[in-house]
Amino acid sequence: MLNSLHIKTKEYVIRDELLFDEGSEFNTFDIYETERILRSLNIFSRVHVQPKVNESSDYDINIITQDRWSFEPAILYGSGGGAYVLGAGLREYNLLGTSAYLQLDGLYRSENSIGWEGLGVYSQRRFLRTPLSLNLMLESNRIHTKQYLSLQKQYLNYYNSLSYGIDFFKSFGDIYYYKLPEESQRLRFTETKANAFFSHSWLKDDQVYFTALVQYHSVDRGDMLFRQAYDNTTKLMLSFSSVADDYIPVERLNSYLTEDLCVGGYGNAILGKTFKNNEFGEDLYYLGAQGEQSVLLGNMYLFGQISAGTSFLTNARAKYTYQEFLGIGFYSLSPKLVIAARLRQQTAWNWIALRQLILDNDAGLRGYRINEITGENRLISNWELRFFPGWELSFFKFSGVMFVDVGTAWDSDTKLYKVRWHQSAGFGLRIHNLKASANSEVIRIDFAFNLTQGKFGEIIFSSGQLFSLIKQHKYKLPEFFGLDFDHY
Repeated sequence: MLNSLHIKTKEYVIRDELLFDEGSEFNTFDIYETERILRSLNIFSRVHVQPKVNESSDYDINIITQDRWSFEPAILYGSGGGAYVLGAGLREYNLLGTSAYLQLDGLYRSENSIGWEGLGVYSQRRFLRTPLSLNLMLESNRIHTKQYLSLQKQYLNYYNSLSYGIDFFKSFGDIYYYKLPEESQRLRFTETKANAFFSHSWLKDDQVYFTALVQYHSVDRGDMLFRQAYDNTTKLMLSFSSVADDYIPVERLNSYLTEDLCVGGYGNAILGKTFKNNEFGEDLYYLGAQGEQSVLLGNMYLFGQISAGTSFLTNARAKYTYQEFLGIGFYSLSPKLVIAARLRQQTAWNWIALRQLILDNDAGLRGYRINEITGENRLISNWELRFFPGWELSFFKFSGVMFVDVGTAWDSDTKLYKVRWHQSAGFGLRIHNLKASANSEVIRIDFAFNLTQGKFGEIIFSSGQLFSLIKQHKYKLPEFFGLDFDHY
């Protein structure tokens, strides 16, 4: 019945992604890269690009794809940290067979008595078969509303040499500030951001990029006491970056589906200048950098990313200095058993502005109440033993997890050796829907024990693995690091 409702992917969706044409010179790299790009669309359960020599000693290329079920009506339920969400949603990953994505959700959220929330998302990789990508988003509840529009010519493959675009973001309502749980307060604001960028790429030994980006930012927070870094400024950013990567098809890391494990590196240097829009802005210079490296050593994989940036005044005095590290790794004990780990550290100095990071289930500390642990800095480590036995029921498969989470959050005026650490441990069940799209095929159920308080914490229902073992080295637009502000 569901297959009868499905509209098969249009042939032009596949043709638009091919890196070769009839009569072109045969290139093995283009064959494998085309297959990877088609798989990354997340609308196919199977992709094969198969070259075969014909009678004329030329190559025939057979491209074989099998559609996933792309229409997913769902009853949505999630719980963690003493809060829950309940509602219904519709997701279409391949709208009318055009590879467009549509999402419509209606949720009731218990957190902070938010109540009903609506979310609508539409995105298309090649809007109207042009090189432009379109993204639209509207999210609204009684506390907070977000609106987003983006129209960009992205780097869709290695041979694209130009990228440019605009995007617009508007948000208004209230955010929660939790200096202490009993002192949480709602801060009213209205915020607008607009970006325009241009980028040029060169394909040498590595992919090299130059990007110029201008961002206009305007915000009214009602009181200067609640000002955040770089409010009410126009930012000019220039960046120089490069990417080197290779891909290896893998299974049984996050799920039973075939994924592409990326191995390589990425580097980015950012020069910036801010111009104040009014008396509440600041004129500053900015310098930032980000580096990534990943390696596969037999059964072991390691990924590391370090980001750092600071602004400074004309007298060279530093302001808003920030450093972050993200590490991911795994070791395959057997085809069915994987040790997985993640470490994330975020630290700020000279940050004379409002800043808030929350350490709870969403950040990776399972078994603790939401919004209970906050600070200006954060450190979280997750360890999981993932077991993929291959048990199957209809189009579902199952896997298991044992986990340990350790983390802390602290303010900049507190020494790290004085902070309080929090730990949890437990086990979990993963239900894998083999017919679903890759973004939603895992249902996660975790049983978490709060080691700090010495009691059972909760049963967590969610979707997706807590963290993915697949990270890509890819081009990114320049940004000022450290502007995260957790407000729910």
